[in-house]
Amino acid sequence: MKNEQSIKIYVDRKSEQIIRADDSEFSIIKTSTFLSGNHSIFDHYLKLAPGKYVRILQRGEDLNPNKLKEHGEFKNTEHLYIKNEDRRLYLRFINLVLSNSILKVVKCI
Repeated sequence: MKNEQSIKIYVDRKSEQIIRADDSEFSIIKTSTFLSGNHSIFDHYLKLAPGKYVRILQRGEDLNPNKLKEHGEFKNTEHLYIKNEDRRLYLRFINLVLSNSILKVVKCI
């Protein structure tokens, strides 16, 4: 499988770790969320195959917009995955981003 062969290139990086888990343990998010902010507040994963994920960003790491480009065939992906246990934190983060955006618009009016 192409994904499994290409994974050998980057599996040794600090934050990257291959995980085998049921797909129901993950939630899908847009990559635009990945590019928001300065530091990751949860682990981010790419889906390699059903039940197989690679962690590309660890909680607390600096966000790097070029991170996906390092992963060849995934550079144009529109979705990443987070563990369901981080979904509440993700929703709080999205609410904060939206609230800040609304406040900026209101201040301009």
